[in-house]
Amino acid sequence: MMFSKHEIKLLLMLLVTFFFLSCSNERREKNDDGIVVVEANETKRLDLIGFVNIQNDQAKKLFWKASELENNGDFYLSINKLNKANQFISEANKIEPNNADILNEFGVIKMRLHQFNLSEKYFRQAIKINSSCFGAFINMGLMYYYWNKYNDGIIILKSMNFKKASNSFISSNYFHLFMNYTGLQNCDSAYCYYMKFKNLNTNKLSDDNIEKFKREKYDILNCK
Repeated sequence: MMFSKHEIKLLLMLLVTFFFLSCSNERREKNDDGIVVVEANETKRLDLIGFVNIQNDQAKKLFWKASELENNGDFYLSINKLNKANQFISEANKIEPNNADILNEFGVIKMRLHQFNLSEKYFRQAIKINSSCFGAFINMGLMYYYWNKYNDGIIILKSMNFKKASNSFISSNYFHLFMNYTGLQNCDSAYCYYMKFKNLNTNKLSDDNIEKFKREKYDILNCK
């Protein structure tokens, strides 16, 4: 699937807005029903270091080198920088294999490299290791949107355990469902998840990017 420069910039803004660095960020609380849920940390990425579940110090350093390089705010990150991030996360994965946080970040980097088969592989491995790796569900839903596999995106997003997830994860899940239903030109379902997202989202900083996507991808469908 080919995107224009403008579309790439918009999609990468949404990637920065909605992608989750780690599986759960390790902050837990009880919801209104007394069920323990995982709460996403919305502080700066560097502040999340205590919430990433990586045991080996060297693997953790490599993880952060990769993630900071991959998500440095450059919409048109050079292939050399992405390949360097890929090298760091690959080394981290060798040191601490079968770590869901590392595999999730591996999947994000492969997605940005448009190596979608490998991205899918690493996200699925992360989920297999940790079914509460909500970040991998959400990131994979976005990856399928990039890949033009909207039905697959909907299936993986709906398979997330909503009962254990916090509103931060659920709202992002809803927005990615909106994106994938928009890709299918399914007006009713797209609007349903857009409204679910709007009713739940508390990240006001993302409003401009969200509304821009809605105008350029959903509104042009002339849904009634």
